[in-house]
Amino acid sequence: MYLVGEVVKHRLVDPTLSPCRPKDIMAHMEQDYGVQLNYKKAWRAREKALESLYGTEDGSFVRLPSLRYMMETANPGSSFDLVTIVRSRRFRYFFMSLSAWKRGWKYLRPVIIIDGTFLTNYYKGTLFSACGMDANEQIFPLAFGVGDSESTESWVYFLTQLKKAIGERQHQVIVSDRNKGILQAVGKVFRESDHGYCMYHLLKNVRNKFKGLTKEAAWKFSGAAKAYTHVEWERFMGMLDEEDAGIRTYLEKEVGHEKWARAHFTEKRYSIMTSNNAESLNSVLLKAREFPIAKIFDFFRERMTKWFYERREKALGTMTALSVDSNAKLIGYIGQACGMQVISLL
Repeated sequence: MYLVGEVVKHRLVDPTLSPCRPKDIMAHMEQDYGVQLNYKKAWRAREKALESLYGTEDGSFVRLPSLRYMMETANPGSSFDLVTIVRSRRFRYFFMSLSAWKRGWKYLRPVIIIDGTFLTNYYKGTLFSACGMDANEQIFPLAFGVGDSESTESWVYFLTQLKKAIGERQHQVIVSDRNKGILQAVGKVFRESDHGYCMYHLLKNVRNKFKGLTKEAAWKFSGAAKAYTHVEWERFMGMLDEEDAGIRTYLEKEVGHEKWARAHFTEKRYSIMTSNNAESLNSVLLKAREFPIAKIFDFFRERMTKWFYERREKALGTMTALSVDSNAKLIGYIGQACGMQVISLL
């Protein structure tokens, strides 16, 4: 068992590598060493390797205060919060927003994308994340947190800590799916912010509620969500009426056009019509979610620091006031413009 654990350790060091499931270990041991393992032994070997690298699950919770102290010392101005149940001294919530994330928030579009996903380690729980989008259309992390579930109480805690960390800007917008806990928590914590719904999640709800819709319903709905004017929006809604007349009533009465359609939204969502960025951030951290909790947050620090270093190096090579992405688009537009003919209408 020890030998197997040592063999698979390297597959568990970097969470960005391919998954190391018991079936993978079984195949690896048979192919490279001619050793046949049953599923139970492969699982135990994997657990032993994780414990050897990152400690036990219980011990990981004990390490959280020291991890918090070390990260606060190395990143002055960061925001951390650890909540335990006093009588039983059991873990309840943990929150982290590093100083670099907080400082960068004021340079982003005032749109916060939030999402929750489940942890796959021994004690399970829910991982909460908040992010924005920078000028290069890249994910910009704002905060991470862990709680027991996606309940209203847990979301209120996470959003309250997020608000303490980065504040609430004018014309701020929150984008998320229509999770009940999120809906209630956003209304309680970010009262001055508009709340917009992810159009992809809403489309899934529409498809589940109205059976028999054609494939074309997807682009019709997307067109209505992204329309800039009421005239354009009504044109796409007319197409949806042909699919099922009840869709318009559902979107108006149960959802609210001002929550999903850009033409009716009171604030600016810019091009952020989905919560895909937050989900993409969670997918990057997919494998890390099976690690003990202290390692999860240490990996967040490590991976986001790497991102920020790479982006800084890329930005230092930029010779214009525009971002790399915007400058590339501008050059492309100039190239197209040079091939156009100017015709006088006089």
